[in-house]
Amino acid sequence: VRLYDGRTGEAFERPVTVGYMHVLKLHHLVDDKMHARSTGPYSLVTQQPLGGKAQ
Repeated sequence: VRLYDGRTGEAFERPVTVGYMHVLKLHHLVDDKMHARSTGPYSLVTQQPLGGKAQ
């Protein structure tokens, strides 16, 4: 497909892709997935923080 400049009528040198654009809704939103931790319980065996957001 050739694309022409509307003001000058000249064709653009680069090829142009024409087609449908699809938009998808994200099911995982950042507000639901965000998690931070400053202090909290640690495992006695590994000394690592206990399990994630749910704990």
